[in-house]
Amino acid sequence: MSKRNNHTNTLAEYLATSGLPEADARKIYWKNYKANWRRKRRKEQKEFTVSFDSKEFRIIAEGAKCHHRSITRFIKEASLAYCNQQFLLPDPDAVNQIRQILMLTYSRVQEMTEDNNLPDKTGIALMEKINHLETYVLGKLTNPDKL
Repeated sequence: MSKRNNHTNTLAEYLATSGLPEADARKIYWKNYKANWRRKRRKEQKEFTVSFDSKEFRIIAEGAKCHHRSITRFIKEASLAYCNQQFLLPDPDAVNQIRQILMLTYSRVQEMTEDNNLPDKTGIALMEKINHLETYVLGKLTNPDKL
């Protein structure tokens, strides 16, 4: 079976060349297609089955809920974060809101400075402080100090 994106063409070719009744040919085609897809997927992506007792499951479920993730996504991201010695953000949306508020504050101070509502020296100093605050706060939220 050739590798193509359009299943209709390869199915039509298979139906034309198989010599089987159409219903049987379709069934065999899709069975082979799915088997090849699963084989390819297993080569590209590894899957694991993990079991948790009820106490462990509660811990995992609470962690997933606190981090605003599905249990599966939480297990994957927490494992990778641990292995890479990175921090798993408790709430990526909250971090993005903080980033947005800091950017808006910076923009507002910049506007006020350009409109001469703030002295240039004061506006520049405030923008530098906001920039430093953004770097520091987002750094602490995304990569906290090691224990």
